[in-house]
Amino acid sequence: MNILIIGTEVVSKIIGEAILNEVDSITYVDDSSIAYKNWNFSNPKVKFFGGDINRMDTLLEAGLDNADLVIASTSNDATNAFLAQKAKINFELISYMILQDPALLDVYKSLGFYVIDFHKVDPQKINQEIQKIQ
Repeated sequence: MNILIIGTEVVSKIIGEAILNEVDSITYVDDSSIAYKNWNFSNPKVKFFGGDINRMDTLLEAGLDNADLVIASTSNDATNAFLAQKAKINFELISYMILQDPALLDVYKSLGFYVIDFHKVDPQKINQEIQKIQ
């Protein structure tokens, strides 16, 4: 299973570490590599792709069309919803979004998004979800 994580927020790292043993590859894509470089990932299954995450060509070059699952994990809920929707509609991918504002949880769930509450990230639960998908 190939995972594309859009954004390099701290929660992105937590999720990547939680699912690393269950997947074939994880590609992080963001416009800045600073956070990713500070993580010191030293696993050949993990890589970084830099570019404008709001551009479809960047996401395609990063591997969107070869991904099995997308996790939109920027610091902006609207951006996360937009990116998750792009992946879901254009590529029929399972798409998760990280939600910063818990007041919007039911709204995004009602729109068909898989939502991970930023304030309640549970690595074990995320790992279990990935195992179900496989």
